[in-house]
Amino acid sequence: MATDNKPSIHGGIIIATLIIFFPISIILMIIRSAKHRNITHLRIMDKQFYGGLLLSLFLFMFLMMFVQSTTNYDRFISIIGTGLIFLLPSLLNFRRASILKKDLENRMEQYHFMIYEQEVSLIAHMAQVVNQNVETVTNELTHMAALGRLPDAYVHLPTGQVILTNRQKPAASFSATNNLTVNLAADLLGLAATLESTQEQPKEPPPPPKTIECFGCGSKTQLQYGEQKTCEYCGSVLHYT
Repeated sequence: MATDNKPSIHGGIIIATLIIFFPISIILMIIRSAKHRNITHLRIMDKQFYGGLLLSLFLFMFLMMFVQSTTNYDRFISIIGTGLIFLLPSLLNFRRASILKKDLENRMEQYHFMIYEQEVSLIAHMAQVVNQNVETVTNELTHMAALGRLPDAYVHLPTGQVILTNRQKPAASFSATNNLTVNLAADLLGLAATLESTQEQPKEPPPPPKTIECFGCGSKTQLQYGEQKTCEYCGSVLHYT
């Protein structure tokens, strides 16, 4: 995990080995690039360093051509050759560094939006959104924190999350309290209106008395609504409901 701008192999060591025995410097550059493959800001630094190194070699070779006594044709061929070997790769490295830097800046803006606006905390989810592996995104978030671009937040490596340390929302809490109060008041008003309408409804008068004919003996008996009697002649049960 890289939180600073220090490369794994110092550029001075690579330059020294280039002067002493250049195959070693090539091996060191390969090792350095491999170690920085998931650390974007160091990859940018590598591309800029390699581009500057190749450009310096091209300028050195270019000056050597004019010092040596050669014909114009030989000079032209040498310039073309050294340009293809040193200048073109130098320009490609600078171009690649510029693209990586722009892409990193765009992703940092996405991370900031996801963390503070969408409240996304899982690094794995952010990696899916930006289409990068989790290790690369973790390194980029750590670099953002080191630059001070993640205020009140830090990268928690054991859980793979970005933790907000001072996320206070007093306005939101106040709004939630107001909403609760308004909803409670509305419920109470609705209950009061229901009770009032219930109390204001007039009670319907009970049905009038009705003469019931006994199904057993045919005698007639007058009953009130809801009343139940036994026929005095045959004992049948009579009721009015």
